[in-house]
Amino acid sequence: HPNPPEGGDPVQTLYSILKDPYTNYPVPAKSEDRATQTNTSKIIGGDVGMRYYNIVDVEYPIFISRVYPKSPAGRAGVPRYGNILKVNGVKLKGEHAKATYDSTLAFNKNIDLLISYKGDTTLYKLQKEEVFAPTVFVDTLFENSSKGYPGIIFVTIEGFKPVTADQDSGTYGELKSYLISSKKDKRVRVLDLRNNPG
Repeated sequence: HPNPPEGGDPVQTLYSILKDPYTNYPVPAKSEDRATQTNTSKIIGGDVGMRYYNIVDVEYPIFISRVYPKSPAGRAGVPRYGNILKVNGVKLKGEHAKATYDSTLAFNKNIDLLISYKGDTTLYKLQKEEVFAPTVFVDTLFENSSKGYPGIIFVTIEGFKPVTADQDSGTYGELKSYLISSKKDKRVRVLDLRNNPG
């Protein structure tokens, strides 16, 4: 740049000149968190180890989409696709359910979840801890045993990180463990790399 502006943060100045959409500059106070997010799947601030989706226009809109096996939720047996009715005694109803759940999770170490699943309602008492999320997820799609359809194995790889739920080998270790455990499975497998920053 022929005339870089004087004064201010020289690194921020250089960054602003780059005009590169794939480069960003975290301020020093946030750099450690950014390095953790880049190199690991650790959930900053602790977690109970699950994801949810929010369905609008239902009375209790929060449903569990994933439960991480090596987490408080996984060890407690929280069911995937369960419907969360209450968090710490507060009903999760209507349009404010997501905000209520997120803020309760953010500001409390002990998380009590009342979950409805297949007609049963169960209270799970969880405690947040350091959680490393998996980056490899395996699902079976289009399976129908009554019609003789074995289904298709759908392997989603959400990112490539050196430290994940497999803290020794990261994403590579997760994928290798799955492939070794399923050597005899002859079904079609699809690798899903969509939205993967690689």
